Amino acid sequence: MPSEISTLSDRMSDCIDDVASWVTSNHLQLNPLKTEVLCCWSTHQMPSAPLSVGLVTVALAVAVKDLGVHLDADLTFWTHVRAVVRSSCAALRQIRTVWCSLPQYACTR
Repeated sequence: MPSEISTLSDRMSDCIDDVASWVTSNHLQLNPLKTEVLCCWSTHQMPSAPLSVGLVTVALAVAVKDLGVHLDADLTFWTHVRAVVRSSCAALRQIRTVWCSLPQYACTR
């Protein structure tokens, strides 16, 4: 199995290079320093070798954010739920701060 994982890592690097060349040929830019790779496997054997994007090596991420949705390797959405709860609690704390700073007569009708 380890040889299959290294072969898979090489194939994924080739695919990433193909995407990078497509991006370049369509007059777009790919920033390899902001590139993240998320692998979703049916087993828990993750390749340990980082992938290469051009001349930059990219480590595999445990979770990524794409279009505001947090995805994790298990596709359980726990990462997204935690992020939504965290931002909701922060917004509620800000509302409470504003509400408590209002004078008493501003809250009556």
